[in-house]
Order: sequence, then structure tokens, then C-alpha cells
Amino acid sequence: KEKIKDFKLNMYSNIAVCSLKIKEFSNAILACEEVLKLDNWNVKAYYLWAWSWILDINSGIDELKLAIDDLWAALMLNPGHKPIKE
Repeated sequence: KEKIKDFKLNMYSNIAVCSLKIKEFSNAILACEEVLKLDNWNVKAYYLWAWSWILDINSGIDELKLAIDDLWAALMLNPGHKPIKE
């Protein structure tokens, strides 16, 4: 069962990264949500989720606030994570 969970975590994380690269931000957000359903301590998912909100041209103030909240959550989980600090 743990192997299946790990497989799903990797799969959804990869979907999020690929979606960001091709500017499919809504797909990246959905993939990050799936990761966080499986592991709500996943720093990478919070980080990618935030970038999905930030990079989406249709994002407004509310989405940017969500992105900041996601980055804070990631930073609290891993204070030494260099990309988040930047």
C-alpha cells in the first residue's frame, strides 16, 4: 500500500511540474491538490502550488494571497528550503 502511495505522489508531482512547464496552471494546481491529499506535509507540492497561482496570467489578488499562504506553509514545513526563501 505504501508503494502505491509513493507512486501516486511521484506521478502527481511530475504532472504538476510538467503542467507548469507547458503553462497549464489549472492542471498543475489540481495535481498539487492530489499530492496534498496523500501527504499534507509535502513541501514540493506547496511550492509548486504557489508557483501555479503566481504564474497564471488570470490570477488576481485572491490567488496571489493563496500563493503566499502556500509558500508560508512550505517554509514552515522546511525552513531551510532555499528556493522558497528566494
